[in-house]
Amino acid sequence: MNARTPSTITLLKTAFGLGMVILLANGGSTTALASETASSGLSAGQILQATKDTYASLTSYGDEGRIVDASGGVTTIFSTVLARTNFYRIEWVAHDDSRNTFMGAGVQSVWSAGAGDFLNVGRGARWQQNREFALANAASAGGVLVTTVPMAFFQVQWPDALDDSAAEWVRAADERAGGNDCYVLLLASRGQTKTLWIGKQDFLVRQVQTVINYAAMRDSAASINAELARSLHGFTLTETHTNIVVNHSVTRTDFVPSSPMNTPGASE
Repeated sequence: MNARTPSTITLLKTAFGLGMVILLANGGSTTALASETASSGLSAGQILQATKDTYASLTSYGDEGRIVDASGGVTTIFSTVLARTNFYRIEWVAHDDSRNTFMGAGVQSVWSAGAGDFLNVGRGARWQQNREFALANAASAGGVLVTTVPMAFFQVQWPDALDDSAAEWVRAADERAGGNDCYVLLLASRGQTKTLWIGKQDFLVRQVQTVINYAAMRDSAASINAELARSLHGFTLTETHTNIVVNHSVTRTDFVPSSPMNTPGASE
């Protein structure tokens, strides 16, 4: 991981990056696919459940996107392709916005092309115990939060260290994200505020924003890990998903990482 990636992101990745998936796995009691659910009057729990069911119904998924770290001046560009039952490839690269250059670690990736799960964060391909560990390690070691949608697609239930799954999501005013009309859901817990933008027409995650309040997070973390608490700083991460395709044809080669490691989005 390069030196400019904020240490807060590295330290908090595992603790806070998985809460959304746990909520999807334990959402409201109404089961409804996107085509069967009314476009208005839904509760936050119903929207989350419809999102869970939508991802579970897909045979394949692909997207492109970016994660903007407003405090660190870093934009991470990523691409994703997923398919049943255990095929996936996520690649990402960090961009130094102040210098307008891509950062030294190059393209990083996590993948399974049918012969095991692997992670490469700049030190070569490393075998992973299983998909869940591969995705969690990508979130904790890769320097970015790129696993929200993959974990929803594969219905991964990963323990959240701070147990914010017990808190209640609330529905905010609808907004547009990436040119799509979206439901907006908010969750505030222990100094963290998470916002989801979920497409009204397809119940797919279009945007995720995580805001960490330094003072509140420090106080909450102090009872768990004093060293971690001393290192915390506030930050805002906004993860946007674009060019989404679903139920498209894929082949095994679609899940093999780029070689040589080309820089996705370099022409943007």
